[in-house]
Amino acid sequence: MLRPNKIVALFCCLLTFWIPVSAHADETKVNPESVSPGIITELRKGQLAPFSGILFSKDAAAKMYTQLKFTEEECKLKLSKELSLAKLDYDTKIELLKLRLDVEVEKNQKLLVVKNDRIKFLEKNIMPPKWYESGEFWFSMGVVGGILITVVSAYAIGQATK
Repeated sequence: MLRPNKIVALFCCLLTFWIPVSAHADETKVNPESVSPGIITELRKGQLAPFSGILFSKDAAAKMYTQLKFTEEECKLKLSKELSLAKLDYDTKIELLKLRLDVEVEKNQKLLVVKNDRIKFLEKNIMPPKWYESGEFWFSMGVVGGILITVVSAYAIGQATK
């Protein structure tokens, strides 16, 4: 007769063989060398994926690849376009400011010349002439000189007659 211990032992032996077989039956046959992490793998309809993750069709993978490849180029083109526009804008502003500066400098130089001419004119007309440059001085010198010449001549004639 079978004792309960032998029944339990026999039951455990059967479970030991049956559980790995049932788990092994769900596996799909995939070559482990053909699957590497991080690479898009081609699957056929009804085939199970050998890993968890996101699977792409060939069209989606090609579209994603081209988008990734040309996104950097597109960004560089946009950046160079914006840089060119900004450079053109700032160059225009700089040229405008240089032109305004040149106009202001020229205006101030002409204004300075006009003011200097005005100062010279005012100094000439407001300041009295120096005493030796005035007409009155030379007139009085002529009168005094004439009187002296007349007196000296009269004295010389008077001395000559004696």
